[in-house]
Amino acid sequence: MFSPCVSLVVDKVTVMHRTMDITGIVTIIPTAPPQQLFQSFVVGAPIVKNHDGAGLAEEWLGTVKSFGVTTADKLAAISTDGQYHHGGVPGRFLKRLRDSEEDVAQRSKRPCVPCLWDDAHLLQLADGDARKGDGCQWVRETVDTITRINKKFTHGKAYESFRDTIEALGGEGKGILLWSDTRFAPHAAKVLKAFIANLPAFKADMEKQMMSGDVKSSVLVEIRQDIKMMTG
Repeated sequence: MFSPCVSLVVDKVTVMHRTMDITGIVTIIPTAPPQQLFQSFVVGAPIVKNHDGAGLAEEWLGTVKSFGVTTADKLAAISTDGQYHHGGVPGRFLKRLRDSEEDVAQRSKRPCVPCLWDDAHLLQLADGDARKGDGCQWVRETVDTITRINKKFTHGKAYESFRDTIEALGGEGKGILLWSDTRFAPHAAKVLKAFIANLPAFKADMEKQMMSGDVKSSVLVEIRQDIKMMTG
């Protein structure tokens, strides 16, 4: 039976304080309709116990062997981000894969697999560098302002008050989202959309705080500035 090559895609993710190596493959499904020939699958998510290059390479090896890739000839390409490349993980992995082959002739071959730096990560690095320029300071200021206002309402009494305000306004609002330096543009768009949707509730809640007379003078100044910014 024909067994197509696969491209390997790996990245780390932290869930419930535990770091996992999310491993995916992109491959051809010969029996699929023409428009669906290329398909992707998550094939492993081992907990990372050893974070150095050798340890990660060993994890990759265990994962690919679990779905039948036992030779470098079955790998079309590897794509991952800078953390793996800096640790030499792709090269270490390919060497371990070659050394684990039963065929002596195969073990004598040098693996030839393109190891790519994930484009999305490169774009993120470029975006980060661009923000450091003098002409892009407004981006950092915008992020800081949105984060500061969002964090006023993320927990405790303030969060409950925010929810009550949302209900009083007819339920117009979204869950509060915070910026993340490890997520890409789609997440930033979600943060912005949620913030804009929540502006009426933020403003109404801050006005309610001002009227309560229960706010320190230093906080009151900040609230007034925020309300002015949101109104303008």
